[in-house]
Amino acid sequence: MVTERMYRGGRPRKQGSEEDPLMTTNLHVRKSQLVALDQLADAERTSRAELVRRAIDLLINRP
Repeated sequence: MVTERMYRGGRPRKQGSEEDPLMTTNLHVRKSQLVALDQLADAERTSRAELVRRAIDLLINRP
């Protein structure tokens, strides 16, 4: 016995490598945050605790 699938509304799902705009935006934000952290990490003499505090401040105060 085959049952028909009911349409429930919303965006139809697709298989494969469909780009999800929310995921793309989320990844972009993460990449830009990592770039900011990498720039801070270039200072070899900075202690780890100070580096973490500065990184958190930068991420919180971002426009």
